[in-house]
Amino acid sequence: MNLPRASGMVLPFLSAALVCLFILSGCGKDGSGKKGIMDNKETRRSADWRHFRGGPELNGASETPIPGGVKLSWTFQAGDKIKSSPVVSGNKVYIGSDDGYIYALGFDKGEKIWSYKADGPVEAPPFCSGEAVYASSAEGTVYALNSENGKLLWSRRTGGKISGSANAALGGDSGIIIGSYDGRIYNLDAGTGRMRWTYRTENFINGTPSVSGDKVVFGGCDGLLHVISLNTGDSIAAVRAGSYIAASAAVHGSLAVFGTYDGEVVCIDTASGKMVWKYSNPDAGAYLSSPAIYGGKVVIGSQDNGIICLDLATGRKKWEHAVGGSVPGSPVAGFDKVIAGSSDGWLYCVRLSDGRRIWSYEIGAPLTGSPAFAGGNIVIGAEDGKIYKFSGSE
Repeated sequence: MNLPRASGMVLPFLSAALVCLFILSGCGKDGSGKKGIMDNKETRRSADWRHFRGGPELNGASETPIPGGVKLSWTFQAGDKIKSSPVVSGNKVYIGSDDGYIYALGFDKGEKIWSYKADGPVEAPPFCSGEAVYASSAEGTVYALNSENGKLLWSRRTGGKISGSANAALGGDSGIIIGSYDGRIYNLDAGTGRMRWTYRTENFINGTPSVSGDKVVFGGCDGLLHVISLNTGDSIAAVRAGSYIAASAAVHGSLAVFGTYDGEVVCIDTASGKMVWKYSNPDAGAYLSSPAIYGGKVVIGSQDNGIICLDLATGRKKWEHAVGGSVPGSPVAGFDKVIAGSSDGWLYCVRLSDGRRIWSYEIGAPLTGSPAFAGGNIVIGAEDGKIYKFSGSE
């Protein structure tokens, strides 16, 4: 089946919710007086989860232990489904909703601090950098908002839907990187939104681009894993994956790992442009989850009602943990624990070493987004329109 070229339309053979994918005092001050620009002093803190997958390489790795038990701290009710994934910075939670609002909530109590009305549903996870939070709508607009009060700093329209988060390198000012259903990756100036460069592909870009060193790594519905220069947007490599890439690639060193629409998990060496290994499971369906990489293991959610763990070096399956629904969101891994949500309405924690279940919590509504893990706490949105925060009960 051929995919149409990027047009912003929902593909007819996928559900509306899952298109080839959809898969501090603010956000911290950069000390430069410029809005939305990180300097070399800005580094990841355990109390923050500024990127959709925890860091610019999108490997979903936790720097602090995941709790061995949880209790519900608070919920916040938005006006429609939550498909977006939260980020956490400066004691605030930022998340989008199908009601078209971008929310900033207090991390401790879950109270609304501000909300901003976008021009359409907000499925893409926000991204925090400097004094700004960057969020995007399904109508293809990128917004830079003041993280303290939610006031608009700038906006820029792309040519298609945006379902992936923005990203940027830690340290320096390399621009805000974001992909669109118009088939392009954009590098936008963090402070002004001015376009620095754009890179064109042949089909939709669904996921969040990974940023690793001076490289941007991403895939899309053209079936290629692209490696391009962060500074210029020039192509470094384009490796054929065999099928559409519906979600983001996780990067560890020179290795990029991602799932495909044909039930394969692929590892590519971005330095050589060669495939390292491929794990195939046709029963898994499309991989709409992005992998987590931790401790020499790859963990990814499956549409075949499971969480799968592979060896990073070889791609050999180490274990699979069955759950009651698909796992379209992306796991978080660290300190011998993995957390992931499922369409069955449960949040799961399993052991990284052998996949045995440690705990589970019934939320009762499908979880299609990914958890944020900050300061020992878990934050996740659900399709009942609520954002949930869990703290450790150990």
